[in-house]
Amino acid sequence: MPHGFIDYYITGVLYPEKYLFASRVVAACIVAVSWAGIAIRVKRR
Repeated sequence: MPHGFIDYYITGVLYPEKYLFASRVVAACIVAVSWAGIAIRVKRR
């Protein structure tokens, strides 16, 4: 039974359920790279 918005509306629509772990890893990497980029820009100032 789905417990939230993403489980109910997004899983299986934007990506197949079998790639759930891989999509979470990719999303986490995108967030980490964006935070690192912001940190670098702030440090250069």
